[in-house]
Amino acid sequence: MPKQGTCVPVAERGTRTLGCYITARQELGALPRDTTLYWHIDAFASLPEAAQYQGSRSLAVTSLGQAWLFTIAPRAWRAPAGRSVTVIGPLPLVPAAAFAAVYMEGVFTPGMASVVHRHPGVEAWYTLEGAQCLETPTGRLLQQAGDSGVPFPAGNPCS
Repeated sequence: MPKQGTCVPVAERGTRTLGCYITARQELGALPRDTTLYWHIDAFASLPEAAQYQGSRSLAVTSLGQAWLFTIAPRAWRAPAGRSVTVIGPLPLVPAAAFAAVYMEGVFTPGMASVVHRHPGVEAWYTLEGAQCLETPTGRLLQQAGDSGVPFPAGNPCS
């Protein structure tokens, strides 16, 4: 199985179709410690429409041909417009004075794998097509397209 290396900014994608690309980074600052947070994914008809609803923990992005609003908020939060795609969480946050969200897109073919890696914070993802298998020391996590999403705790090795 071929291994996929480090993610690069989406601006460096060029004509490549396969790989992992950083779509955006958002500084979130301090997050409430007394509130359980989730990643909300909402789809919009256009980036300008999604951008109308950006806030301190919401970011409008274009990824994989779709306009999205990504929001870190309590479970009950709802975007005032757009189509709710999923809510992922709860997010197992690490103790920290401030946080940042790094949003990425990945396109892999069956059998492709990422290198074994760790994240300093929670890793969460949503699968649009096909399936994704996350291999960890405690077993495999499988997510089919359209499933509710998977959060994975910080510091754990995965591929």
